[in-house]
Amino acid sequence: MDVKNGKYNLRMDSEASVSILGDSTIQPITNLDSNEGWEFKKTVADTKFNLFYYNGVNENLKVNDMRGLFSRVLLNDISDVPYFSIYTKPTGQNDAQPWYHSRINWEIDMSKVYLTSAEQIILWCKQKPEFTSDVRPVELTKRTTDGVGADDEEILFITLSSTTVGVAGQSDMIIQNVGYQTQELDIDDSVVNRNWVLLDPDANAFRTKILSDNVSLDSGEIYLSPTQTKYNNKMISFILECEQEFGLGVLEITILVSNDDIEYIPLIPAALHTRTLGQNKTVSVKDTNAKYFKVQVENTHETLEKLKSLSYSY
Repeated sequence: MDVKNGKYNLRMDSEASVSILGDSTIQPITNLDSNEGWEFKKTVADTKFNLFYYNGVNENLKVNDMRGLFSRVLLNDISDVPYFSIYTKPTGQNDAQPWYHSRINWEIDMSKVYLTSAEQIILWCKQKPEFTSDVRPVELTKRTTDGVGADDEEILFITLSSTTVGVAGQSDMIIQNVGYQTQELDIDDSVVNRNWVLLDPDANAFRTKILSDNVSLDSGEIYLSPTQTKYNNKMISFILECEQEFGLGVLEITILVSNDDIEYIPLIPAALHTRTLGQNKTVSVKDTNAKYFKVQVENTHETLEKLKSLSYSY
């Protein structure tokens, strides 16, 4: 999503994540299919998450200052759709609860929108924030209040939450970002944009995985690595180290890619060679369409060769 400004990366294992998770009884996990964001799977009944992404204790924005709230999500189960809440500061008079004056919820009205599982969407409420994106926007139109919920009430918290009615073992969603956009503020006619991008613990990590270790290949023999899942379309470096047993051998490496883990095709250029004794051959490739890949190594020499190691990093 392109929001004018206000982007802030928030890693799941950072100290700041503790405060945004608040009283959540479901903790985020890293998605095994490498989808970006924090995945929340309900495994115990009556549990939920609450993402407190605006804390107004030291601020004075009012309900009518807020143009719109938004979140990009991937729903693996459409029976549990997260909702937005604005809590306002208690005044000591007619407070709905001791810790807030009013609560305003915006929830999905399933009679007005069609959802499909595993679709990435942008949930929003109030007014549609001004952003550009190729992801389908879905408005949360069902507004309910606990208390008055007047426009001039000062905001205490803004949250994105899952419901308690989601079925354990079924409710599953990935929250990729949360944010808000204000109206033009009277003090300086400016618009405030905040966009928290939720990252997994290894979002910026450099990973290395060994695909083989000390494999001997006869003439014409092929080593084919197990299927690997591409990680977020990042650049991948393949590192091939061979050890010639006899003379000047040739090991030929080919990167095979697939979108369905059934039909694999070679990347262009299809083949990369190494002839250097005991040294590494490193090749970096990026294929934005493929979800899976395998690495093929063929001994094109007439004698036995040893593939000392084959690894990839991203």
